Amino acid sequence: MKSKFIADDPAYEVVINFLRDKDEIIEFKNGVLLTDRDFKDVVDRVIALLKSEKRLTASQIKDHLKTTRKYAIPLLEKLDDMGVTIRDGDYRIPGDNA
Repeated sequence: MKSKFIADDPAYEVVINFLRDKDEIIEFKNGVLLTDRDFKDVVDRVIALLKSEKRLTASQIKDHLKTTRKYAIPLLEKLDDMGVTIRDGDYRIPGDNA
């Protein structure tokens, strides 16, 4: 699913592809985008939180990041794919790459 601004002007897709190819942005499911710098900050924050709490729900992580479920779930799925987190039922625990 393309984000609304890409649907409105396909020229944006060229910019998004360029930035993605340069590893300047990270794209998640549902067209969610973060800059590489912001993504690294989020990863560090989630790792620090998991080190102190050991086990967290998606809702707890969402609240800690002060974001919405729309952004938190794709982010957590990406962290699961990277091995930073492991989904254990309703919880996320630290992965091998945390």
